[in-house]
Amino acid sequence: MTCKTMRQRGFTLIELMVATFSGMLLIAVIFSIMFQVTGMSDQIVGKVRMNQEHREVFRLLANGGLENVSGTIRYVPGVRGRFQSNANAFPTVTRSNDTLSLSSDEDFGAGPTSPVLTSRSLTAAVPITCRGINDPVPECVVGTETLNISGYLGTLGADTAEDFNGKRRWATYRLKVFDPHLVNDKNVTASEYSSDMHFIFGLGRE
Repeated sequence: MTCKTMRQRGFTLIELMVATFSGMLLIAVIFSIMFQVTGMSDQIVGKVRMNQEHREVFRLLANGGLENVSGTIRYVPGVRGRFQSNANAFPTVTRSNDTLSLSSDEDFGAGPTSPVLTSRSLTAAVPITCRGINDPVPECVVGTETLNISGYLGTLGADTAEDFNGKRRWATYRLKVFDPHLVNDKNVTASEYSSDMHFIFGLGRE
């Protein structure tokens, strides 16, 4: 009866190096996918924030709303609600602190109160580095300065009106909304951190 001994063979240095390299490569691929998914998630969240501001601006422009002025609730007419006031005047639309500002000097029996409505603002200012002149906001004069941004409205185009028989029939607004959270990410393009919109309001009713 013969007895055979079996020798156990270990890994060679080359095999260990190949296995280590393969493992590192796999980890690198996994991290790359994770970073891509995280970046995509940030962009999706940014689009949601910009869409929220678009809807808020449209709501304020179209319908206006109520504002508490010194304990008194006053109505600020929107573009569509201009004829609901006694003065029959068009509301004033401006951009202030990177938000939409809608105001009116309407007299509702208690004298002009100048109530003001603003679009949604950030809970805290966000520091950004300008991407260029007027990019993403007009306050970017040099194009490389750092600004503290408190809202999502980049630009608000001048109001234009179309008259018919001496009466105003249309009001149009062009605006750009941006997400300050994405501006500092150099991997995000302008089309990803900002979006443009054109509003047209028909003013046919008397």
